[in-house]
Amino acid sequence: MMVDKEFRRLKRKDLLQMLIMQCEETERLQQEVDQTSARLRELEASYERLKVKLDVKDDRLNQKDAKIAELRRIVQKLKTAEKESIRPSVHAGERRKTLKYKWGQDAWRNLIRG
Repeated sequence: MMVDKEFRRLKRKDLLQMLIMQCEETERLQQEVDQTSARLRELEASYERLKVKLDVKDDRLNQKDAKIAELRRIVQKLKTAEKESIRPSVHAGERRKTLKYKWGQDAWRNLIRG
């Protein structure tokens, strides 16, 4: 920076020219600040839109996770119930007898009708 004595030695024309240069620099910097502020607002708006979309997707994902957990519990209950209800030796034999009996009834009905 210039010292007071140096300013006093300058001519009026030189001082005015320096003042004009400072005004131009100030104007240029203000335009740069305005552009940067506008870009910042655009980025903030974009950020907010993306944040909303992400929140929606997070909600959907949480719902899907809850549904998967519910379905896993149901599958586990069904597996447990199936294990408890199956008695292989008795169950398979009863099934064969029932099928033979039903087949026999159907065969007799067909003979009688036929």
